[in-house]
Amino acid sequence: MISFLVASAVFLRWLPHYGLGMILLLSLSSAVAFGILFSQRARYRKMLQGVRAERLRADVVAVVLTSLMIMAMGVCAIIMVIEDN
Repeated sequence: MISFLVASAVFLRWLPHYGLGMILLLSLSSAVAFGILFSQRARYRKMLQGVRAERLRADVVAVVLTSLMIMAMGVCAIIMVIEDN
């Protein structure tokens, strides 16, 4: 979560150089960070129940969604850099 917020701060820093397209990256990064923040309690509770029952399951949905958001941010960043040149 903290790394996504730091990335958001970096995107703000690049705003004068790359223009308003950075707002999209800022929005995506912030959405991931706040999504992690708001789902954290439920994920911890689920893990606690898994430890107590001695059956843990990986949270595949969270991993896939985070990976997709990172790929979307990467594609947006590449498009902005290519359009800038």
